[in-house]
Amino acid sequence: MYLLESSGYPNFTITRRYPGQIIFFTEQIIDLFNAIVKDLPELVVLYKKDPVSPNLVLIKGALLNTGKIDISPTMIEMPITMTLPSGYRWLTAKIISSSPNVKADLYQEDKQNIIIKSGLLRCNENIRLQALVEVSPLSSTEKGTKHESMSSRLEEAIRFSHRIANTRKIEKKEIRDATLHSAAGNLFQSLIFGILLTVSLVWFLFLRNTIRHDEYGIFLILLTIFIIIAFTFYLLLFWRYREYRQIKNLRQLLGIDT
Repeated sequence: MYLLESSGYPNFTITRRYPGQIIFFTEQIIDLFNAIVKDLPELVVLYKKDPVSPNLVLIKGALLNTGKIDISPTMIEMPITMTLPSGYRWLTAKIISSSPNVKADLYQEDKQNIIIKSGLLRCNENIRLQALVEVSPLSSTEKGTKHESMSSRLEEAIRFSHRIANTRKIEKKEIRDATLHSAAGNLFQSLIFGILLTVSLVWFLFLRNTIRHDEYGIFLILLTIFIIIAFTFYLLLFWRYREYRQIKNLRQLLGIDT
């Protein structure tokens, strides 16, 4: 489906179609201090000969062409830029892999911006990167909120920009291990409930032989309600299976699960 963007004017509307799409998938994000150092005070982890500070976060992700068109160098006026707000800074970043025959380069423009350049990026081709970021110290307004952790604050802070013909804004999504495990858990719970629901429906149908004639109308109403609930749940089960397969297929496409 193409994204439609409209600009309203007094007498007419301009509509543009953008078949190009790039999505940044977060594979892994680690608050290094809390994940490694905090619970092991006798362990010292160094970065450039200095102990790891509480504000360092390691992020790994992938840019994937999920659009309907290949992106060629002639379409790119301004390459993809990953920007951090004031108070954050990129310490190091590099490309760790890409799809076969994809030529990609990454360089740091300044403390807040890194730029990713590539040659031809066909549909379903990707560029994987990892970076070490120093996150801004926690403010008093952020304490006790869902953005208190360094990793969640970094995910929220990263912004993407580009000027690529016929390509919409870059979206951010997750395909981390926790996301896959959550989808698998939801699917498993739905399967168990689906089995119980099917058994209950079969048992309910067997009851019709014991229903008196004057109670048959009520039985049909209850049966209809039960079938509607079962149908709705089976749709939910299908959606959860589709969600799980999408995450699994994306991880395989990006080479995370081999």
